[in-house]
Amino acid sequence: MPRYASRLIKALRKYEKRKVVDLAEFRSARAEAAELTEEVTSDDLLAGLEPEHRLLAAAHNLLSVQFEMIAQLPEMHRFADAFADAEEEYHPAGPPISPLTASYFNNWAFYDLAFGLQRESIATCVIAVGKAMRIDPTLLAAWSALERSRLGLWLHDGLEGERVILRELVTDVTWRCAVPAGYRGTEGELWLARVVPPPGSEVAVVFITPYVVLSPEIAEWLAYLDRTLPKVSGKKDRRAAYEHLMKYGLSRSYWNEHILEAYVNHRPDVIFLKGLPDVEESRPHSRANRDRW
Repeated sequence: MPRYASRLIKALRKYEKRKVVDLAEFRSARAEAAELTEEVTSDDLLAGLEPEHRLLAAAHNLLSVQFEMIAQLPEMHRFADAFADAEEEYHPAGPPISPLTASYFNNWAFYDLAFGLQRESIATCVIAVGKAMRIDPTLLAAWSALERSRLGLWLHDGLEGERVILRELVTDVTWRCAVPAGYRGTEGELWLARVVPPPGSEVAVVFITPYVVLSPEIAEWLAYLDRTLPKVSGKKDRRAAYEHLMKYGLSRSYWNEHILEAYVNHRPDVIFLKGLPDVEESRPHSRANRDRW
């Protein structure tokens, strides 16, 4: 078992014996997961709703609750401190306060903010505890789908009814997507988005408000990837390097900083960006452009 998760589980068992923590609260997620399963298959709730998004959103919220329960333990201080420091730095709330929405930031903090050689995250720790506590498999599967998720560069390939067809650069994976934010877009757009396929579903969910790249053109993004993927440490395969880059960046706040500096405009259902991560002058709010003012 990964180091942080192993230490956490041992500590939780020790603390429970000392009555420092109440693992019954964590185990109660089993009952909540069973209720969740019934909710997302309810005919009444399916009418006019996106069941795929409901499942993932409820699982995400439950993970947040579980993290709050263990965040004060010494074994989780590294994760909790990094979360708090980043929250203070970026003030995630969505435009006009910050181009980092709360949903974007929490996904990054729970699933992509990682430590150690095994890339442990808040989510991997909560999942490990959930397995040890024998939490409902439905919830564990949803948590695992979220933990595996990452940002991606997606081409808009048109609409199919209410679904947006997105095809990813490099991997060429294509999904019919529900977009809970409401944005449908137009064919040919380039999206920076977290696309999450729920367990067993043929429809993926764009799990954050989509970021649409207004410029540069796709050819320049492909050239950026050609320049950048060889720099991804330990990943010789192009697809593996791309997936690593989109989840972890070349540094911990790589994509946070890019979004912050590339922001140009927004609507309630979409945020617009310009520029490349490795061309400072191309991003409207980069240091190079600020120095010109």
